[in-house]
Amino acid sequence: MASPLVFPDVALAYGLGAIPPLLMMIGWLRGKPPRTADIGLTIIVGVLLSLGAGSVYVKARSRHEAAKLDELLEQSRIAEARVLARQLQELNPDQRIRNQPVERLADDLDRLIARLESHVMTPLLSTASPVARLERARELAILDRREEALETLESLEGTPFWPEGLLLRGVIRENENQLTEALTAYESARSAWREHPEFPGRPGGLIRAQTGIHYSLRQLGRVAEAETELEQLLSMSPTAEHHFLAARFFEDIQRVEESQTHAREAMRLDPKRYNQQGRELINKLATSHFGCFRVDDDRPAARPGWK
Repeated sequence: MASPLVFPDVALAYGLGAIPPLLMMIGWLRGKPPRTADIGLTIIVGVLLSLGAGSVYVKARSRHEAAKLDELLEQSRIAEARVLARQLQELNPDQRIRNQPVERLADDLDRLIARLESHVMTPLLSTASPVARLERARELAILDRREEALETLESLEGTPFWPEGLLLRGVIRENENQLTEALTAYESARSAWREHPEFPGRPGGLIRAQTGIHYSLRQLGRVAEAETELEQLLSMSPTAEHHFLAARFFEDIQRVEESQTHAREAMRLDPKRYNQQGRELINKLATSHFGCFRVDDDRPAARPGWK
C-alpha cells in the first residue's frame, strides 16, 4: 500500500472505508444503537469500500505519475525524475517504466546523479574548450543547478557552439516556466543555425529549436502561430513523436478529427511507444465527443495533408 506520508490523497482514498462505521457511530451517539448484525455488515462494507476505492485510485495515480516520469526522462530532467521515481516506487512497487521495474530505474538514476555530482566537483580550467563548457552546462542543468548552467553557457557566445548553448538556455527557461525567455532563446538558436550552416549540431538542433518554439507559443496561448510552427516541424521531421505532439495540440484546441489523424499516424510509425497512448487519446476524444470515434488496431493510419 502507498505511504500516506508521500501521497496523502492516496490515504484519503483508502480512508473512504471509514465512512460507514463513522455514520454508524454518529447514529449510536444520537441514541440509535445499531443491531449486532448491522455492525458486522457495516465493517465489511467499510473494508470493501476502502480496498476498492484505494486500489482504483492507486492504479490511476500510478499511470499519471508514470506518464509524468517518462516526460521528465524525455526532457533529461534527471534530478526531478529521480525524486518522482522513488515516490512512484513507494506508491506502486510493481510499476514499470520503459520496460523496467521502477525500482531499477530509480537505482540507475541514483547512480547517474552520483556520477554527475562527482564530475562537476572538479572546476573547469580557464582553457577548457567550448565542447567541455557545453557538456558542463548540460551536467549542471541535469542536476537542476540551473543558474550555474546558464553562467557556463555565457562563455560559449561567439563560438560555433553558441546555438547549442542557446538551445539549452531555452530548455532551462522552459522548465522554469519562463516561456517568453524560452521562446527568445529557441528563436535565436534557430536563427544562428540558419545563418551558419557550418556550425555543429545543425540538423538535429534545428528540429529541437523548432519543437521548442512551437511548445512555447502553445503555452503562451499564441495558438495560430503555434500551429504554423507545428506544420513546419512536421515538414522537417514527420516522426511518431511529432505526430503525437500534433495530436495533443489539436486535442487542446478541440479539432478532434485532426487530433485523431495524428494520433493514428504516431501509432502507425511507432506502435511500441504510441499504441497505448494513442488508444487512450482517441478513446478520450470519443468520450468527449459523443462516441464518434472507435479505435481499431488493424485500421491503417491516415497521413495528414499539411499544406
